[in-house]
Amino acid sequence: MTIYAKKITVDENSSKEEELEVEGYAITQLRLRFPPGPEWLLKVAVFYGTKQVFPWNEGEWFIGDDEVIEWEEFWELPESPCKLKIKAVNEDQVYEHSVFITINVKKRWQLLAEQIVKAFRTAISRMLGFLKV
Repeated sequence: MTIYAKKITVDENSSKEEELEVEGYAITQLRLRFPPGPEWLLKVAVFYGTKQVFPWNEGEWFIGDDEVIEWEEFWELPESPCKLKIKAVNEDQVYEHSVFITINVKKRWQLLAEQIVKAFRTAISRMLGFLKV
């Protein structure tokens, strides 16, 4: 698994767009950390080209204040390396704010290895379930 990290700081009453290039087969986890302070005035979304991919709903944003938004994901990268755009808008009129973004990407062979191990564990559990000791 490869982990990518990006800190984006947006000046007061402005927006910023940053690029993050990732390599692999699929994004398997995302994490956004909003430190204390923005009071839900810092908005963040991730795009591939012009298509918004996180959050999936067009025009929606992740927002937060002293919280972490984190989830397991399976989004196949359309190409590798893949350039993602991270857009952030700070609606605070007085202070700059930051967000910390972490993206986990796995290669195809890593996902296949996980599936094999899972299938093996399931098969062993079933076999042991049939044996009454």
